Order: sequence, then structure tokens, then C-alpha cells
Amino acid sequence: MAACFEMLKHDCQRFARSAGAAERGTNRLTPRQIARTIRWGDTTVRNIARDNWDPKSPQLLRDIERTYREHPDWHPKRVLDIRSAAGDDGYVFRRLVDPETAPEFAELLERWRLRPDDASFVAEALRDHGVTLVDVSAEDPGDFLVRHYAPGLLALHGYNKTGIMFRDNRFPTYARSIMADFAACKASGAPMSRDVFRWYRRPSEAILFRGVMLPCLDEGVIVSKAVVVFWAAGSALPAPEGAVPRVLAG
Repeated sequence: MAACFEMLKHDCQRFARSAGAAERGTNRLTPRQIARTIRWGDTTVRNIARDNWDPKSPQLLRDIERTYREHPDWHPKRVLDIRSAAGDDGYVFRRLVDPETAPEFAELLERWRLRPDDASFVAEALRDHGVTLVDVSAEDPGDFLVRHYAPGLLALHGYNKTGIMFRDNRFPTYARSIMADFAACKASGAPMSRDVFRWYRRPSEAILFRGVMLPCLDEGVIVSKAVVVFWAAGSALPAPEGAVPRVLAG
């Protein structure tokens, strides 16, 4: 329930920021208009675009979703599956969404579709500091290897996963989750897009990110990109000097 609440909260915020962008001019949808349309008081959504917005009630989020889920700016457009895993170290909640309607990755997905070959796409994708390259040539998903860890993620928390096998991820529950998801992407040979909420019990670290996986199996790899929506470091890892513990996806 906590994971669902966080995802829906940020769905509502993403919608409000997109629909309320100043460049929309007279078509801009203000927080006050949203509040009045869903028949809640103006103050309930006045700060919806701020990082620290507290919606108080899950019902408020459900009312926003019910009212605006058919709006062009509402995402995700289509949820394909819900997956969850729990263990002594915490839990991982994944929402698989239609990659065709994931706006954060539309450009990268298009380049993948139009790629002349896997090698050239991989070389181009690695210029993006949000991209991680995973070697999936092994038969056992536990042996999948992080060949290149995204510089943007490294800057966020200072933990370089380059050279680490999936089975050796510091959190066993997350290790099981990524093994399953990357193995499924490899088996299908098709793009996969996920919204992921991870919470770690002992170190009290929480993260919500949106991601896409693009298989380039001629090269034996999957190109993965994550956009971090929220990260609370807790005591899992010390945030490096200058790092920002909360990063928003646009």
C-alpha cells in the first residue's frame, strides 16, 4: 500500500506539472482548477508541484486519477503488470507500463527502433549519463553483469556497480527482482518499461524510479536507463558530498 501510494502521488504530481506548464498558455491547468474539478478545497492541491507536497488522503489521489486518467498528460497510459517481492531486507514493488507511452524514454526508444545495428546504438546510448549497460550473455540471470554503471546514478549515491553481478547486489530482495525482470526482457527481446519503488527495512533507504530496458542481444547486452523520481538515502549509503538526496524526473 505504501508503494502504491507513492507511485500514485508522483503520477498526480507529474500530471499537474505537465498540464500546468507555463508554456501551455491559456490551456494551462492550474492547481486551483484541478481542486475545483475534483471538488476538493483549493489548499489540498495548491502545492502539488512541490517536492514536499503531502496529499494527506489517498482518496484525494484516487479522485485526481479518476478525473484525469484519460487526459493526454496523464501517465502511465497502460499498466501491463504488477510485480512485488519482499524479504527480511525490505520490499520491491514494480509496475510494468507500456514503453510506447512512457514519455521519459520516447526519444531513446525511437532511436532503438531505428538503430542500424546493436553496436552503434549501444555506443550512442552510452553518451547518456543516465544509461547503464548490463551484460546478459550468461545463462543464469544471477551472472548478469553490470558492464557500465550510469554516471548520473553514481553521482547520486556514490556507489559504483560496474563489474558487479546481479546475484551480488547488496540487497537480496532487489537482486531477485532485477534477475527476474532482466531475464524476461532478454527472453522476449522486446523493450520493457517499469516504475519501481524500493524500500529497505534496516537501512531505511527508499527510492522511486522509472526505467526502461532495451535489449541489444547481438551485443549480448541490455541498455537500461533510470530516471530517479525520489530518493531518501537513510543510512544505507552515505550521500557523497554535493549529492542531492531527492531528484525529480522533470
